[in-house]
Amino acid sequence: MFGRRVMAMVLSSAALAGSALVWAPAGQADGTGRGDGTGRGDGARNSGVVCSGPSRSTYSPGLSLRPQLTAVHADSRYVCTVAPGRTVRASGAVDAVAPEASCIALNSPTARETVQYEDGRKSVIDYDSAHVVRVAGGNLVTLLGKVTAGRGEGQAARRSALTLPEQPPTACVSPGIDHAGGGAQLEIEPY
Repeated sequence: MFGRRVMAMVLSSAALAGSALVWAPAGQADGTGRGDGTGRGDGARNSGVVCSGPSRSTYSPGLSLRPQLTAVHADSRYVCTVAPGRTVRASGAVDAVAPEASCIALNSPTARETVQYEDGRKSVIDYDSAHVVRVAGGNLVTLLGKVTAGRGEGQAARRSALTLPEQPPTACVSPGIDHAGGGAQLEIEPY
């Protein structure tokens, strides 16, 4: 229960901080200057996008006490604010390779996330740096990068996720932690 409270506080704080990033005049809310959500227009300045929701991560091979090359995959179910007063559901899939991941440390210098919005649009985000902090038995992972295609193309992106192991700590010894739950927040910032 304590872990859920910490996760809720972290994500709530991040949501509050991120909510300041999504304001744009109504005619520019979708980044086109038209405000119609089509992604086409006169090239006016883009507004930001903020998404949050539950996330589930898997590790292959499972995390153990010994650092090793590990493939990390995370699936998220987001609710995204894409314009003032306009939300859309989305699914996100992150794939990364952590060169020296363990139960004690998780690093992931590069990752790619594909976000599929229910309005038919998509964002492809390439992350090129990561910062991981241990919090209440879990990891607070912050990925920084840029949207390389789709909604928000060219804009900076930040994904923060608090992952909490769903297996007992003894699984680090054997057979390894192979999955974790938690929550994630994605911010695509105005440029």
